[in-house]
Amino acid sequence: MSKDGQTICFNYWIGGTGGPEIHTGHSTLLMKADGTLTFSIDSLFDGSWLPNGGLVMSATVDQLYGEKTFRPEGLYLISADLSTGTTIGTGLVKPKHPAASPDGKRVAFSMNGHIWVINIDGTGLRQVTTGTKLETSPCWSPDGKYIACSSYGVFESSSYSAIAAVPADNATVIDLVNSSSYWVKDVSQSSNITQGRLTISSSISWK
Repeated sequence: MSKDGQTICFNYWIGGTGGPEIHTGHSTLLMKADGTLTFSIDSLFDGSWLPNGGLVMSATVDQLYGEKTFRPEGLYLISADLSTGTTIGTGLVKPKHPAASPDGKRVAFSMNGHIWVINIDGTGLRQVTTGTKLETSPCWSPDGKYIACSSYGVFESSSYSAIAAVPADNATVIDLVNSSSYWVKDVSQSSNITQGRLTISSSISWK
């Protein structure tokens, strides 16, 4: 949802189910809350709204049968009037799930199975997490001090996705081992199979 609460941004692609289609092709659609389609952005996905009304997007999308990239790999900055799109940084390999920081100055994203941060002008690329697990779907805290993410991997006795919340500006890369203090937990469930870690099936929204 846009910062002004007026427009919904969501991924759309033809699923081949035979049902009615609202748009042709693989794209991001912008739609008013009343269902009015206002704009489409072809071959870019996972839009994250900036404070000025622009978007940060990715040319890589997760699909049911694997990843497909429809534009040159990278992150893209879309202007507030939706008229121009420019790449952010260089050499990024299939970056996914971009999330703009609350002040619009940085972008957190998933690349090579971990969370990274880059300045909106393409400088300051920095890895945030590492380890044996797969981190995706970053989300900033409202004050911009933390990044929550989904982390999938083997824990004590099974594999599942847990929520981690890590400092956005840690001096060193954070290794999300099982004993890490960064897991979001429900202490009342500390004896169950997940050791109290909150599990997740898709994206995170931090309010």
